[in-house]
Amino acid sequence: MARQPRHKQSQSAIGLFSALGVDPSAVPRARPLYRRLVEIVERGVARGALHAGFRLPPERDLAAALRVSRATIVAAYRELEARGLARAYVGRGTFICARPDPGSAPFAWRGKVSAAALQWDDATVRDLVAHAADPSLLSFAAGQPALECFPVEAFQRAVDRILTHETALALRLGPTEGQPSFRAAIADRFGGRPENILILAGAQQGLDLLSRCLIDPGDAVIVDRPGYLGAIGSFRTAGARLVGWDIRRADVDELEDLMLRYRPKLLYVNPTHQNPTGTTLPIRIRREIIELAERYRVPIIEDDTYRELSLGAPPPPSLYELDEVGTVVIRLNSFAKMLAPGLRLGWISAVPAIVEQLALIKQRVDPHTQNLSQLAVGELIETGAFGASRCCAASTAGAATAW
Repeated sequence: MARQPRHKQSQSAIGLFSALGVDPSAVPRARPLYRRLVEIVERGVARGALHAGFRLPPERDLAAALRVSRATIVAAYRELEARGLARAYVGRGTFICARPDPGSAPFAWRGKVSAAALQWDDATVRDLVAHAADPSLLSFAAGQPALECFPVEAFQRAVDRILTHETALALRLGPTEGQPSFRAAIADRFGGRPENILILAGAQQGLDLLSRCLIDPGDAVIVDRPGYLGAIGSFRTAGARLVGWDIRRADVDELEDLMLRYRPKLLYVNPTHQNPTGTTLPIRIRREIIELAERYRVPIIEDDTYRELSLGAPPPPSLYELDEVGTVVIRLNSFAKMLAPGLRLGWISAVPAIVEQLALIKQRVDPHTQNLSQLAVGELIETGAFGASRCCAASTAGAATAW
């Protein structure tokens, strides 16, 4: 009888058997075989022999090494995916992605998380907020205002009046763009027109919306460096290639060189009391930045959340105000630094077409920002209580990164 040809094992199959401490010739042939293979791999993952990111052998290689059909290996890999232990990527292979969950769960929950969600696992912002909420700590990282200066009595009067006389308006569904009266109050106090304003649940929501609206994977985005980690995280999650511009030097020639070299999709800058350096750009630099943006057709996102914290002379006009054409700059602002972060109120000022597109994106996860807060803060603006409270100084130390 002719001898059967020996199957040469691939290096990836040898690596798997070595990690598992298994002799492929000794794998029991109990039926169905694919289940036995799943059990062996699952035990290897559970005891740490196969770590997250371990690449399983190609299906053909493992089938040849075990002398089974490729369909058997395919069935085993699909079962590992169903259990949340492995994840297949087209053109790349199948990788271990999680360990079995303790208890009686029939699959590993982490293995069910989408690949896109797993790209961003930095918990810095969450930890920063948690520390700032701890009454036993005095945290400067979150840039929280002096809450003892919050106009509690005026705010309470506004809430009482609204709940007494405008109950339905406060409690029913509202426009995704924001309450018309609140948009008008913001336009009157901070400039622009009501139709140019989109109300947000905080500036961070605005960064997320702008990233999803304007950035495609691979787009270059120029950001001030060092800069705000919340913006960096949002842009990276959208797949942007970040390019740093030294905000302390504020060299406009360098900025132009970056625009020529990378052809960015947008420029993000925090020009007033910049987080974390505290830099405030002079009006000459601001005008030159707008000129560059117009020349190279690059939209600007101006993070203006710290403008109201000036203790001395007022800062130069915002980029949004200096944009004479009125179509280049998108301004982002928030009441988190001016009044209280717990209000979760911010806004974007932009051309109506962008406001409309952002509202379409926003409504998927946030049909409308909380009505009562909008109406109450709008009343504080209209009665002047907001202007009296904002004079209390807040810490301008903010969440930064040293990337």
